[in-house]
Amino acid sequence: MQAFVRAQPDTVKVAFVSYWSVGDSWRFKVTRINEQWKEGVMTKKDSSQYIGKLEVIDSTENAYTLKWGLENTLLSSLSLTPQLRDRLSKYSSLEIIYNTSEVGDFTGVENWQEVGTTMKEMMNELVREREKESGKDQDGLKKYMESLMAVYGSKQGIEELAMKDLRYIHFPFGIQCVMNEPVLYEEELPNMFGETAIKGDAKLILESADTIQKRCVLVNQMKINSDDAKRLVLEVLKKMGLKDQELNEEIKTARIDIFDNNRFEYFYYPGVPLKIEVERKSVINISNKESWRIDKRIIELTE
Repeated sequence: MQAFVRAQPDTVKVAFVSYWSVGDSWRFKVTRINEQWKEGVMTKKDSSQYIGKLEVIDSTENAYTLKWGLENTLLSSLSLTPQLRDRLSKYSSLEIIYNTSEVGDFTGVENWQEVGTTMKEMMNELVREREKESGKDQDGLKKYMESLMAVYGSKQGIEELAMKDLRYIHFPFGIQCVMNEPVLYEEELPNMFGETAIKGDAKLILESADTIQKRCVLVNQMKINSDDAKRLVLEVLKKMGLKDQELNEEIKTARIDIFDNNRFEYFYYPGVPLKIEVERKSVINISNKESWRIDKRIIELTE
């Protein structure tokens, strides 16, 4: 990789603003990697990859409208017979229409009802065809599809699940950073064990910038807030049904940690990502048995 030309640190300032025009388009290769570890041994590793095309389809003084065309990764991840995959081929791709502000930060999905209807039709047809093939009720598959339908049935669910990769693409927009001046802020994380969100202590660091090529690297790091980590441990232990004496003993050594280490390499003018590397490590130690999960995403500009 070409080395960056570094200007004087105390003078470098980068603002992430979109300078796009109708008809602009880019293709990205998206790689997802998930690892699960238990006591130092990897117990599971999954990976998948797809190509997504991003296109600017409208532009006004205050907003952009974009189209994200991608492979239906839910369908491609399922183990299907060639015949069934062929019958469901009409669902093999998705188009998501969404809006951003004038500086490029995400504001909302526009065609969420259409996306939700398509996914629901696909899931219902999948269950029917599986039952025809096997001659048996597919109760397990039905329950899994019903849980997914609940997610795809809402605008929020589609934005959080189907658009996760897009949210990373738009993450820096609207941010301004100065070299050697980290930006500290508080982030909210979903809580799988309770209703109250978890706080994370996060920071943004402008790692490098080339003011000639208009290219930079922004690093985003996060660690779960220590007080919220203790609260989360307590919620987990209570859900395990431990009695007071057992709980008091376990809480001495139990630990939950969540770390994010994300790297965004961009042409900050006109506002296009070259490579985004996202990694979250979640660690849980209960009864002196440690396990962890690593979720990675790599988004690379291909053309």
